[in-house]
Amino acid sequence: MFLNNIQIAKILTLILFSIILLLHQNDFGYIINYFTPPLQTENNAPLANTLLKYKQLEAEKYLYIERKKVLKSRSDNYNWIVSNLLYTKAIKNKDKKTLSKSVRKESWVLEILYPKQKTAIINSKILKVGQYVNGALLVKVEYDRALLKTKKGQKWVYLFQ
Repeated sequence: MFLNNIQIAKILTLILFSIILLLHQNDFGYIINYFTPPLQTENNAPLANTLLKYKQLEAEKYLYIERKKVLKSRSDNYNWIVSNLLYTKAIKNKDKKTLSKSVRKESWVLEILYPKQKTAIINSKILKVGQYVNGALLVKVEYDRALLKTKKGQKWVYLFQ
């Protein structure tokens, strides 16, 4: 298996070109940059801030949707309990609306808490510390619970109770 002159010339040309490229690689870099200038970099800080705000809003949106689902579930459960468990059929037929209101006066459902703003949503009402809901005063708001002061004393109401 012998190589003819053309094949030897091709091999030597490749080897010679590789050696030249290795010795002058920095020069070739300058030449390439001269003919093809590097891409201009843009200031993407405003875009990054906008993207970060968007991601935060998306996270808050999903949290709101989940809390809304929990609230609907609680409302459905409450209505079922009121209509099926709390009253006998005789009482239901007499004055269901009045009885339902009297039961609601003594129940508090904590839905959402905002401890930094000292605000809570209890029984679908937005309350700040010092406001009343169903005869109870909102005294304190913490990360996962709220303190209510009633005629019977103080009561902690918890999220997801």
